[in-house]
Amino acid sequence: MSYAGRVEQLVGSQELTHVLGVGRARVYQLAQRDDFPEPVARLAMGSIWRLDDIIAWAEAGGRAIHLNALNVDGEDRKESR
Repeated sequence: MSYAGRVEQLVGSQELTHVLGVGRARVYQLAQRDDFPEPVARLAMGSIWRLDDIIAWAEAGGRAIHLNALNVDGEDRKESR
């Protein structure tokens, strides 16, 4: 049985720098905003978010996202929104 469609893509601050096209300091600033998605967990290495939540937030704010920066499940994601 394949669970590929059910697995949530999680991203940390490093992935967010690529997806949002900003630096790490800017990711930290954005994460402090009231409208930024809540992380699903805060680990010793930092916070992690659902990629779908980040995409929805970026699209609602008219921000560019760069999904080509991620390689999900071995797929080469060439799209940019």
